[in-house]
Amino acid sequence: MSISLLEQSWDSEYYDNLDWNTACDEVGVSRKNGLPKTSKMGCRSYNLHPLFCNSARHDDPNDACATCFGLAAMTTELRGNYKFHKASLIARWDKIMNSEHWTEAMVFLIKAQATPDFKFRWHDIGDIQDIFHFKKIIKVAEMTPKFAHWIPTNEYGIVRAAVTRGIVIPENLHITLSARKKQMTPDMTVTTEVEELCIQLNKHKNVKKDIDYTRVALREAYMASEDQCPSWFQNHECQDCRICFDGTKKSIAFKKH
Repeated sequence: MSISLLEQSWDSEYYDNLDWNTACDEVGVSRKNGLPKTSKMGCRSYNLHPLFCNSARHDDPNDACATCFGLAAMTTELRGNYKFHKASLIARWDKIMNSEHWTEAMVFLIKAQATPDFKFRWHDIGDIQDIFHFKKIIKVAEMTPKFAHWIPTNEYGIVRAAVTRGIVIPENLHITLSARKKQMTPDMTVTTEVEELCIQLNKHKNVKKDIDYTRVALREAYMASEDQCPSWFQNHECQDCRICFDGTKKSIAFKKH
């Protein structure tokens, strides 16, 4: 597939005439609240139903996604606040795939709901659907250069395909590849595949910000890690930490929910 077929168009006239209600409808979010806000990070986000996580194995107890904080353990049943938004989380898939101006609307809303630190998180639940979806996300990042975007993903193949086809990964988009298995013990290694893949991908000149990797660790393994996400010690909040957005660590260990 040629890069030209993957190019995302930008309709400046449409964007200049966008209004709040139209933008919300275009991406499938509430007109009242707009983009969701993550309690942990304190920034806006965009998410999908985990049913559309193509590489996740929610019924495998060893799979990192089996303990997705948006789902009841080892199921695809939503929990917490997510269960009240099942229909909209499912409907967003159709918006991503079929909305002609999803990209323009996302840029409009991200700018309209900017947080003071200009951060944006992709997929607190859900994941990249295909290379076309990924290119739309990249275009949104390109059109919001003041924002630091973070996108964790299990979709190694989509990221690899984009990079090897020469698609530019902008400097303000930090991609982290998630290890598929949970780290059960301190001496257990689960990141070999993603670590090697990151090394390969980061050799490409079109990757302007290094792609890094993360893992989910059980308590003992997490406590023994030198690359801990500090939120567990901070009332489960990021506070002033920006590691996920800045890429100042090559790897991050998250404590299992």
